[in-house]
Amino acid sequence: MSFPFFLDDVEFILAVHKDALGRQKSNEPGVYTQGKVHAQRDEQGNTLFYGAHVLNYVFPSALRWGQILPIEDRMSRKKIDERQFIPEITAYSMAALMQFLPELGVSPQRACLELGFTPDELLHGMQISQRQAWSLIRRSLRLTGRPDLGLEVGRRQNLSHFGMVGFAMMAEPDLHHALTLAMRHYLQPGPLVGLDYEVDDVFGIVSIITPIKDASVQPFLVEEMVSSALALLRILLGPTFSFHAVDVAYKAPSHAARYQEVLDCPVHFACKRNRILINLHWFSVPLPGHSPIMAAQLKEVLEQQARDRDPVLGTAAAVENLLSRTGDATITIGQAAEALDLSVRTLARRLTDANTSFRELRDRVCAKVAHELLHDEGLTVSATAERLGFSDARSFRRAFIRWFGESPAVLRQLDRD
Repeated sequence: MSFPFFLDDVEFILAVHKDALGRQKSNEPGVYTQGKVHAQRDEQGNTLFYGAHVLNYVFPSALRWGQILPIEDRMSRKKIDERQFIPEITAYSMAALMQFLPELGVSPQRACLELGFTPDELLHGMQISQRQAWSLIRRSLRLTGRPDLGLEVGRRQNLSHFGMVGFAMMAEPDLHHALTLAMRHYLQPGPLVGLDYEVDDVFGIVSIITPIKDASVQPFLVEEMVSSALALLRILLGPTFSFHAVDVAYKAPSHAARYQEVLDCPVHFACKRNRILINLHWFSVPLPGHSPIMAAQLKEVLEQQARDRDPVLGTAAAVENLLSRTGDATITIGQAAEALDLSVRTLARRLTDANTSFRELRDRVCAKVAHELLHDEGLTVSATAERLGFSDARSFRRAFIRWFGESPAVLRQLDRD
């Protein structure tokens, strides 16, 4: 991660103290800082931090602003699911969010700042990780000041926001076949929520499972999924389509009345599950866009995409994304394995199966970051070495020559020429 970096996507900074080893810890959920930290605010009111190596630590409880933890208190780090870091989400909903933010006076560039992608990359189908999506959603909620942001983003979506699956659903003969196809293939591009579908004697039921457990983000995920599903099904079945009811598993938010306005059906809060209930008579209505030939062709494309997905490559992507976020050349395979909740042996085996190694991934990421810092940001060799965690400039130069076959000075001159 380059510095200074923004923490717009955190709600508060609680305390900074030194542990028994003299390391400074920021007592803020989701952030661990090591080293001397300087903070200030820019002209837009963003909090900027300088000179800290940031790792993804999650602290178990919230404390009051300024409260100092005793040194002997142990702040345990929650194990991180490796899938949080895998760039596997083709975030159609995040692309829709980028298109909507300007209407609320928020710059998409600011919302994406320091998250590892740009608005244009999202709009062109770049895959991001759960952690990146989580940060983008939290920041967007804060910058817009709109608690109903998920409802607004979802209701503005059209068929293209659902990708190939949306067009394949349109070609199916009826709603049951369309939803069955969606359940099989919707997970392929790594959505932000999980879905399940069943039919009982009264309703067709679509359940929504939110893998991101942050209570401030869950309503956005459910709202966006439910309102976009309504938009999609009205495209498939016509504007008279409606849900029978929607159940959500959290308490009624401050904007609960907005649910009724957007979803046009009863909404029940504090239920056991997040569910969409659909009356069975809609399942006997033929879809006007049905085409047997197109349905077969689109199914084959989706099946081929399913065959092409290799879970072994996910671990390599998670490691590379973790290295990119920390920007620290000194991270060891043991530290990476711990962060991903794997044994070193398992991590090494999976990387071998993916035809790579931890050193290769670390070198590739650090080489990319080093070139950006030297060439794009114009940092000195010493400053770049410090940024990447090297003990001195000499060690960095040796590594740089190993990466590029030339010294930093020579490569910088070649870039200028």
